[in-house]
This record gives sequence, structure tokens and C-alpha cells, in this order.
Amino acid sequence: MIRLREREGAPEANRLEQLSLFPRPLSDRILSASRLPHLVLGAMVLAFVLVFATLSYRMHVRLGTFGFDLGIFDQGIWLLSRFEEPFVTVRGLNFFGNHLNLTSVLLIPFYWLGAGAGFLNIVQVVAIASGAIPLWLIARERLGDDWLALAISAAYLLNPTLQWGTWWGFHPDALALTPFLFAYYFVIRRQWGWFAICILLVLFAKEDTSLIVLGFGVFVALKHHRKVGLLTSLAALAWLLAATKLLIPLANGGEGAFYEDLYGPFGNDLITIARNILFNPTQVVDLAVQPERLTYFRQLLAPVAFLAILAPGLLAVIGPQLLANILSVQPYTYQIRYQYSLLIAVVLFLATIEAIHRLGTSMGRRRFLVGILGACALASNVVLSPSPLSTQFQEGIWPQASPAVSIKKEGLALIPEDASVSAAYYLVPQLSHRKHIYEYPNPWSPANWGVRGEGTADPASIEYLAVDTGLLGEDHEALYRDLTGPGGEFSVIWSDVGVEIAERVRP
Repeated sequence: MIRLREREGAPEANRLEQLSLFPRPLSDRILSASRLPHLVLGAMVLAFVLVFATLSYRMHVRLGTFGFDLGIFDQGIWLLSRFEEPFVTVRGLNFFGNHLNLTSVLLIPFYWLGAGAGFLNIVQVVAIASGAIPLWLIARERLGDDWLALAISAAYLLNPTLQWGTWWGFHPDALALTPFLFAYYFVIRRQWGWFAICILLVLFAKEDTSLIVLGFGVFVALKHHRKVGLLTSLAALAWLLAATKLLIPLANGGEGAFYEDLYGPFGNDLITIARNILFNPTQVVDLAVQPERLTYFRQLLAPVAFLAILAPGLLAVIGPQLLANILSVQPYTYQIRYQYSLLIAVVLFLATIEAIHRLGTSMGRRRFLVGILGACALASNVVLSPSPLSTQFQEGIWPQASPAVSIKKEGLALIPEDASVSAAYYLVPQLSHRKHIYEYPNPWSPANWGVRGEGTADPASIEYLAVDTGLLGEDHEALYRDLTGPGGEFSVIWSDVGVEIAERVRP
């Protein structure tokens, strides 16, 4: 009878505890088994942000960032925040004629509070790290285990491609990663309204994200919801054509998208390029099997243990973007160090999760496959990444502190805030909050300026020069000496550690 009463009283005690009459200690509730994976995930994301935000911010303050592309985005967003015409003199293009980065306008309020290039780098780090959260939700949904999902997120944060994304200055491509992962999460949960919102955020980050969304729509149509998938692909194609054929040319005064010249023998027009790719498969294959492209494929796939290959449906999503990368005449598009591979890396993680889900017919097999993934992720990080764990970390990837940095900044401080300047490429992001800032030798000699690299601004408008004499080269040094020599238009007012600041003294 006593035991029976004790047993009967137990549920009542549980109910009382649930009603907080007998609450558990706070530490017990925080560290409960159900909450612990959330805390570990948060700690991993925070660690990534602290490490790479520190590194990327130091890179900027130590003069390790460049006009291309950080100075472009910093000047463009600064101009928008001041309600000025967003003509980016660093690039010679309207901000929306360089790329159609509509999501970037969300950063304008921070510029009212004094944000700048260093802030953009931190935003990029947070945007990349945040992708670990929806990836964890997806992996938990597909693999049925919080801790296995946590290992997937850890592999994501260790991924060399994603870590390199924090290194090469701010690029709006990073703003597409988390919305894309959430889009996939809402696909598997069949929440189509939220899916649509996420897809719009991906497309508005940058016009060429349409290539990934195009393939993703086909996947959704074949595997999940035909109508939603087809509408997604049509929307991506329509946005790509509208951006490259109407909106970007409109911003550029009728000139097309500058990067259409990146495809050499395939043409310099989007439709022509697509047609030539379709009708010249041999030429495509010949390029794809060149050693540097094969290295690119290995460096993308090795961190996910090549498991993504076993989910060909999702792997096909990267097809259009991967083609665009490997067929370019510019080698940086098929290197994992640059922004062109960020969304590809994210899709590879989704394909890896699906491959583990398919092959892992038991929880033991899933743990084994996730273990292989973790080992490959860690090994790839050590060999390929820019992280503190990497063998490359001490090889000059991240600039070190130097007395010369402070000395150069003393010289830059002599330039008035509203003056028009032509500066060395690595000094541009330090000076980009002004209406007129150029990368020397612009505007005297056109270099990486405008749509076709022709034409530039009036050299008579430049009031100051900030030049690193060790980087001039023979032709540009002759120009500089003409400008600053006896009878020249400029007079050197400061010189130290290889940098010279010159002020205009005559028309």
C-alpha cells in the first residue's frame, strides 16, 4: 500500500515540478541533455566569429585589404548612405552596375552610425558562420540525431572554402549562404512561404546566385514539389536575364555586364555564351580536365570526403555555377580562395547530408560516415585553409603587425576627408569614404575601370596622391615622376616607409 501510494504520488510530484513549485537548479536546466547540443552549436559559431572576425578586421587595419573589391563595396554603400549617386570611382561603375547587390542596402543604417570597411568584413564572417545553424537543423531532420548534426556543422565551420571566404575582403555572395540553407530546410518541411522569402534573399544578394537557384529549382521540382520548383527556376532565369540585360546595363548607361568578357572563346554575351557551351561540349570537357581545374574539384570535394558525389540529384544543382567558374579565363574563379565557390561549398554539404541519410541505413553506419566526414574536414582544414590550425597560417596569409602601418596611416591622415584622391590599391579601402577615390594610375591611365576597361575621369579633378613607390612599375613610375617632379602638378608633402603623399599645387 505504501509503495502504491508512493507510485501514485510520483506523477503529482512531476506535475508540481513542471509548475515550477519545485524547480530544478538553473545550471541543470541549461545543461540538460536536450539543450546541450544547442549550446555547443552556439559556442562553435561564436568561436568561428571571434577567430575570423579578429583576423579579417586586423587584415584591414594592417593595410592588408584592397580597392578590389572591399573598396568598391565600401565606397558604394557609403555613397548610398549619404544619398549620393552611387557611382563607384574605384571601379568606374555605378554600384548597381558592378553587380546587382540589393541585399547590401540593408547595411546602410550601420553606415549612418559610422560603419566602414572593417565592419563589412565582420558582417561577412557572421554571415558565413551563421550557415552552421540551418545546416544543423537540416542534418538533425535528415539524420535523426542532434550530435551527428553537430558534427556536420563542425565540418562546415572547418571547411577551407568557407574559411577563405572571410579572407578576401567583403563580398555580398556571403549574404546568400544562410538564406539558401534555410530555403532547403523549408523545402524538407514543406513550408513554401518561408522558402520563397529565403529564395528572394538569395537572389537579391547578387545576380549570379541565379545560377545556383536555377539548378535548385529543378531539384525541388523533381524531388519535392513540381510547381514550386518550376516557378523557382523560372524566377531565377528571369532575374538573371533582367539583371544582366536590363538593370545592370541601365545602371551603366547602356553598357552590358562587365564580366561577360570573362568567357573568351565562348563569347561576350550571356545568351551567346550559353549557346556556345551547349553546342561545344568537347571544348568544355577539354577545359574541365586541365590540371588546375581538377585540383579545384579535389579541393572542393575532399573536405566533404567526396560523399557529395553519392547524391547526384543535389550535386547537379551546382552545375550552372560550376560551369561558369571553370570556363572563365580568369583563374580566380576556379580557386577555392575566392567568393565564387561559397554557394557551391554550401550545396556540397547538403548533398553530403543526403548521401549519409541514404547510405546510413542504421545509426551505426551514419556515425561511421559522419566520422569519416569529420576526419576529412579536419585534415583539409590543416592542409588547405587559412585558419590558425593550418600549416599555411604563418606564411603571410594574414598580415602581421608592423610599425610601418602606423607610419603610413600618419601620412594618410594628412589628406582632407572630402578631397579627391588617387591611391595605391591597398590604401584605397582606408580612403574610400569620399565621392572620388581612384586606384593609381587611374584616372591618368585606364586600369580595371569601367565596363570595357576604357575611359576614366578627368585627371584635373584629383587633389591628392597616395602612392607606394615600391609598387609603381616602370611605366607608372615615369608618370608619377612627371606629376611630382620639377614643374609637375603635385608636390610631395610627406614621405616615409615607401609611401608618398602629394598635394596638387598647380592645374
